[in-house]
Amino acid sequence: MPKNLIQLDPPGTFCMNSAFLRMITPLSEIRTFVEIGPGEGKLSKLLCAKGLIGTGIDFSEKAVQTLSMCMREEISSGLYRIIQADFVEKEFELQADLVFSMMVLEHVESDIQFLLKMKHMVKPGGKVVIGAPARMDSWGVEDEVSGHLRRYEKKDLQVLFERIGLKEVRVWSVGVPIANFLFGLSNLTISRSHSTVRKHLTNEEQTKLSGLRDVPYKNLFPRWTSLILNRYAMAPFLFAQRFFFNTDLGLALLACGKIE
Repeated sequence: MPKNLIQLDPPGTFCMNSAFLRMITPLSEIRTFVEIGPGEGKLSKLLCAKGLIGTGIDFSEKAVQTLSMCMREEISSGLYRIIQADFVEKEFELQADLVFSMMVLEHVESDIQFLLKMKHMVKPGGKVVIGAPARMDSWGVEDEVSGHLRRYEKKDLQVLFERIGLKEVRVWSVGVPIANFLFGLSNLTISRSHSTVRKHLTNEEQTKLSGLRDVPYKNLFPRWTSLILNRYAMAPFLFAQRFFFNTDLGLALLACGKIE
C-alpha cells in the first residue's frame, strides 16, 4: 500500500450498501443469508452485526484469506462461516432466507444459470439480491481490467429475474447523482494505475484480482479524506439517491426478487 494512503470506501460503495439495506428491509424476515463473492465481507459484517447468521462463498484463495481476517470475530462467535469454492461448478446443500451477490454477475458466462443456482438456495418467502454495473454505453477501462463480460440495462435485469420465476421484482438505479459525477474521474484513475496490466490476463485471473482494493484514489485515499468518506458526510447523497431509484440513470443497479 502506498505511503500515507488508507483504504476507504468510495462514494458508490456507500450508496450501494445503503440501498441494499433499504431493499432487504424488513430485516425481521431474515435470519440467515449467503453471500456469493463477499470480498472483504463488509455487507456480511453489517448483517451479522444485526444478529443474522451467514455464509460467504468465494473461489479466490487470496480473497478468502482477507475475508477470514476481516470476519474473524463473526467466525469465532459462530455467526459466519466461509466456503472456498467455485459457486458455478460446485453443488451446495445450503438454504437461507437471503442469497445475494454484489458485482459478480457481470463476471460469469451464464448469468441465468448463476441466478437459478442462487434461487435454489433460497427458502420459500426469501429473497435473491444482485448488484451489477449498469449501461453498456458506459463501458470503460474498469470493465476491461476487472474481467467484466457485460454491463446491464435496467429493463434487461428485470426480465432476467422474471424469466427465472422470481416475483415482486424491483430494480433500482443506485448512486445517482454522485457516482455519475465521479465516473470519469474513476476511470481516469484506473487508467493511470498499475491495474492496466490486467488487460492481458484471462477473465478468471482478472476476476480473482477485481476484489483487491489497491488503486490509489479509487479505494486508497489520503487520511484526511476520511473526513468526507464516512457515512455521516455521505448521508445527503445516500438520501438523494432515493429519488433516482426508478430512473435509468444509474451506473450501478440493485435488483431484488422474491421466492414464493
